[in-house]
Amino acid sequence: MARLRRLGESGMTVTELTVTASLLVVILAASYALYEFGNQATDRTMSRMESLDYARVIDTIAREIRQATPPADGESPILTCQARDIAFYLDVDNDGALERVHYWAQGKLVYRGVTEPSVPVAVPPSYAGQPEQTKVIVASVKGGWNGALFTYYDNAEPANTLNPSGKDRVSAVYIELQTQGKEPHATAPEVTKVSTYVKIRSVYNWLD
Repeated sequence: MARLRRLGESGMTVTELTVTASLLVVILAASYALYEFGNQATDRTMSRMESLDYARVIDTIAREIRQATPPADGESPILTCQARDIAFYLDVDNDGALERVHYWAQGKLVYRGVTEPSVPVAVPPSYAGQPEQTKVIVASVKGGWNGALFTYYDNAEPANTLNPSGKDRVSAVYIELQTQGKEPHATAPEVTKVSTYVKIRSVYNWLD
């Protein structure tokens, strides 16, 4: 039974202590729930923003592959067609000379490289001695993912998958990117898969 306090006596009764402790527990639980909710909302927002960024990257790669330009009539615009490495001719800066555009994955990074021709009027262009200007365009490729970033197809119906030796017959490219989010509060960051299929305009209609 709670006791009566005498005049001038300080302190709290057992009942008051119990009620105060219960209130503290409720407040702490509510605060933690709010904190976790905020973290999850932040992670979801970051994940959506990253997904949009990766979609824009894929769109950029697809647009440049679509516009790949052969150095001469009847020649392929593709220089390299590996599963995680593609290079092709493209007049990036609209100066009339074909640059060498290069995309490749290494570890958790995806790079874009551009090389200016050393002899612009040569057919095909020469890039001897020219440095490749590179930059990282994706920094969070899913760990352990070793799948194909690029898959190549010819102009047949249905299309046939091509190996690296078939670069002269490449008519379309399937691009797939798997990334792992950088959400700071997630125990298992969300995996995002972005993909698209693109036809090379300059060669799609004349390849057999």
